[in-house]
Amino acid sequence: MKLIPQDQRERIRATTTFDQNIVVTAGAGTGKTTLLINRLLHLLMRGTAAIPVTALVALTFTNKSANEMKTRLRDALEDLMSDEGTSDTLADLMTRYGLSKSNIETRSAAALQDLERSEIGTIHHFATTLLRLYPIEADVDPQFRIDVGGDFSQLLFESLWPTWLASELVMHAERKDLWENVLGQSSLAEIETLARLFVSEPIHFSNLLEKKQVQKIPPPILEWLKSLEKTASARKKTGAKNSASYSGMAQFA
Repeated sequence: MKLIPQDQRERIRATTTFDQNIVVTAGAGTGKTTLLINRLLHLLMRGTAAIPVTALVALTFTNKSANEMKTRLRDALEDLMSDEGTSDTLADLMTRYGLSKSNIETRSAAALQDLERSEIGTIHHFATTLLRLYPIEADVDPQFRIDVGGDFSQLLFESLWPTWLASELVMHAERKDLWENVLGQSSLAEIETLARLFVSEPIHFSNLLEKKQVQKIPPPILEWLKSLEKTASARKKTGAKNSASYSGMAQFA
C-alpha cells in the first residue's frame, strides 16, 4: 500500500471536497493557485454533479491575479484536451468520476468556449455586476460610477474648491494678507492647478523642488513647500514616516 504524505492528503481533500467550506492557509509560492485551479477542474468534471463554467465564482483582489487564474485554468483545460492519457490529472479525473477521455474533452471544450462568461475575476468586478443587474433591489443609481481614486478626488475637488475659495477671499478673511501676497505673484488659475495636485497622488517634495520645477512655483508657495520639506526631513531623522498627503484645502494656504 502506497503511503500518501500528509501535505498531499490535505491538498487532495481541498481539491475534491465540495460539501463543506475549505480554508487553505499557506505561504507564498506553496501552490495555492495550483490547488485552486485543480479544484475548479474537479468542479467542471465531477461526474453527474459537474457544473458549467458560467456557474463558477472564483474571486481575487487584483486584476493581475484574476487574469493569471483565468489563464491557468484555460491552459489546464487545453492540456486535458491535448493529453494522450499520461498525466496524473487526467488519470485522476477519469478514475475518480468514471469519465472517458472523450467525456473530458467534451467538457473541456465547453468550458473553454464559455470561459470569458465565467465570474473569475476581482471582488469589485463581481460586486459591480450584481449591482448593475439588480439596481432597484440594491437601491443604487443604475448609472453609478466606481471610485477609482484619482477621478473621484477630482470630482470632489470640483464640488469643494469654489466654496473653499470663496471663504478664503471674503473681505475679512483670516489669511487676507497671505492671499494678497500670493495673488500678487501668481494667478488663481495657477493656484488651482497646484491645489489639484495636492488632492491627487501623494506629493514627493524632492521631485517637486527639482531645479527645473522651481521657476514655475510662485515664491510664497515655494517658501511654504521648502518649510514642509524641512519638517519632513526632521521627521525622517527622528524615525517618523517621511511622506505627506494633503487632501484638505486648509493645508494649502
